[in-house]
Amino acid sequence: MSKSYRVRCREINDNFSGTFVFNNATLEAPGLLPGELAEVSLLYGKDKGKAVVNEIIEASDKRINPPCPVYRECGGCSLMHTTYDNQLQIKENYCRKLLSKFGKVSKIEGMDNPYNYRNKIHSTFSKNKKGDIVSGLYEETSHRVVEVDKCLVEDERASEVIKTIRELMKKYRVMPYNEDKGVGIIRHVLLRVAENGDTLVAIVVGSNVFPDKHKFAEKITANHPFVKSVVLNYNLKKTSLVLGEREEILAGSGFIVDRMCGIEFRISAKSFYQVNRVLAERIYMDAIREAGIGAKDKVLDAYCGIGTIGLAVAKHTGAERVVGVELNGAAVADAISNAKRSGLSNVTFVQGDAGDYLDSVGSEEKFSCIIMDPPRSGASLKFIKSVLRMKPEKIIYISCNPVTLARDLSELTKKNYRAELIRPYDMFCHSSHVETVCLLSKKR
Repeated sequence: MSKSYRVRCREINDNFSGTFVFNNATLEAPGLLPGELAEVSLLYGKDKGKAVVNEIIEASDKRINPPCPVYRECGGCSLMHTTYDNQLQIKENYCRKLLSKFGKVSKIEGMDNPYNYRNKIHSTFSKNKKGDIVSGLYEETSHRVVEVDKCLVEDERASEVIKTIRELMKKYRVMPYNEDKGVGIIRHVLLRVAENGDTLVAIVVGSNVFPDKHKFAEKITANHPFVKSVVLNYNLKKTSLVLGEREEILAGSGFIVDRMCGIEFRISAKSFYQVNRVLAERIYMDAIREAGIGAKDKVLDAYCGIGTIGLAVAKHTGAERVVGVELNGAAVADAISNAKRSGLSNVTFVQGDAGDYLDSVGSEEKFSCIIMDPPRSGASLKFIKSVLRMKPEKIIYISCNPVTLARDLSELTKKNYRAELIRPYDMFCHSSHVETVCLLSKKR
């Protein structure tokens, strides 16, 4: 058994862990809050520099008992041990530390209710030591399934459906897929939930053989009338990706329709769609308002996905022209369908690389505003250079990673642009993630 030490936490670091000094070195311990006295055990090997909290001896007044029973095992909600107000402050401080050199960082926007906000739910199936079928989430940094009966950040309907699926697996003797042995059937279940409660269930299987698949789907929809569609997704590869390419519709249309920013969006299992509808809508509408987009503007929506923000711009500003560009062909097809559904004629969608598109139109089409909402890895330098060559009056940068946002702002603000607005949003409550909107304008 490793030796334990008493330490005093100094501050929260960029990993949202508490830090302390030990033998003249600064170490970190997840779950430790500033000012707390704790007993910890040091970790070695690949985890050198980290510690595990064994006991809190003197607790911070900002500490609470996490309401989730599997908080420590799961690791998804890494800040649930402190008050929600303090979570917001931690994230705001983090953004200020990284982004203040570019401009004033506004107060973070949080949720009135930081629970049950996720409209995309993923559950993995396995067997426990007793041989019972269980479902839940992978333990952080491992493929061991942590049993979760009810996740506090997911839509409440999801746990009901997943419980039914476990019972049906037992009834029809459908085994969970074993990655190591390559046997079994059900690997994952993915649910998408619309604002009105309509739900899509995607059952991901690791086998071509599922004898009772139609009965399975019938029972799900019979037990849960809010489930409007059930699809079977075939993922036969040895991969960490959840979804495979091939799908079979077992019930309904294979998609649901959600509303955001007053627009209807067709959502399939593979659609990219913000998991927190409430804050996504607020972010998009705030960004549009702050940018002052009007009827004379031409707007490029780079990394457009299924067209959420581009369609919001087209509808609420009456912009002369909105062009959405996206590499993923399926997402572009959804975006085009969403535009037709909304009856918007001032928006078009193009499949391809946004940087290549900008370079191809050159001086033929001048965009007054460019919206970029890249993945966590941020925008490519190639794309940023294409944006700088276009010289739009304004850039809206929506980021899910303040680290890569800071990197990209360094390039964008070298000569041409200044940050007029930097505002963080708590899109992923209780987790260590934070969304940020940055509005840049061309220097005069």
